[in-house]
Amino acid sequence: MSDMLAQLGITRDDVIDRAANKLLEQIDADETADAVLNKLKSELRAKAEPRIAEQLDIACRDLMTTPLCPVDEWGEPTRKNATTLRDMAKEKCVRWLTESVDNTGRTGGYPTVGTRAEWLAKKAAEEAVQSEVKQNIAAMVAAAKLEITSKVAAFIAEQIVKAK
Repeated sequence: MSDMLAQLGITRDDVIDRAANKLLEQIDADETADAVLNKLKSELRAKAEPRIAEQLDIACRDLMTTPLCPVDEWGEPTRKNATTLRDMAKEKCVRWLTESVDNTGRTGGYPTVGTRAEWLAKKAAEEAVQSEVKQNIAAMVAAAKLEITSKVAAFIAEQIVKAK
């Protein structure tokens, strides 16, 4: 598009000047500079955000799928074949989840209780069960208090009636 404009003898500054003049024509005399600036910002944001999001999406997709050759601190390749950031992230996650951990989830401790994935799953299950147990116990305690209160009240009332 800019090539076509250049062929017509229109510069980028000309386009900006014409856009500014058009905007000034549309502005009411009653509008303040702040209102104009806010209107301009919102219009620019509405038009720019989808284009920026699209460009970011393309750039991220390219970044994640472009073959790379990882190197060490000396610039020496650390693998024979190129890989992508996506594959490197998957490998790192698999390594992290399959590390042996102790009962606190830390590596290098003794004794180990299994892999980090197993430890995380066990911990999540224990927390879910513990939460359910606490809720059930609280409900049972409330029901027991209600039952005890009503039975004690009935017993006291019975004793008062017998005493008369």
